[in-house]
Amino acid sequence: MDWLLYWHWLALALVLIIAETLGAAGFLLAIGMAAATTGIITGLLAISWQWQILSFSILSILFAIAWWFFLKQRAITHPTLLNKPLETLVGRTAFLIDGIENGRGKISMNDAFWQVTGPELPKGSKVKIIAVQDGTLVVELA
Repeated sequence: MDWLLYWHWLALALVLIIAETLGAAGFLLAIGMAAATTGIITGLLAISWQWQILSFSILSILFAIAWWFFLKQRAITHPTLLNKPLETLVGRTAFLIDGIENGRGKISMNDAFWQVTGPELPKGSKVKIIAVQDGTLVVELA
């Protein structure tokens, strides 16, 4: 019974990968990869439809688990700074618009004014943001 051919699996893979663009968090991509792999195996080895269904099922589970581990690892190693605007400024340089006197000064960055602390420096000094402490940027001479 040769009603399930390799190009059926490749077409299914294409449909699943296109459907992934609708926002399935990568799981349709994983299943699409399983379908593509099944299509390649079917094209190379000419396996029966029962083995095709079995290999697609097993590969779908394996690719989905691999994708889950990838997402889990990515979330651990790359924390987002989306809601932490001050932390995104660390490492950048700016010029003081108010000199640092008594440990306090001000810079302008990203169309906003930011309070800074650091050593006594005159207005116009180039500073590097090295940390965030209690909602204030900590700077040093750049």
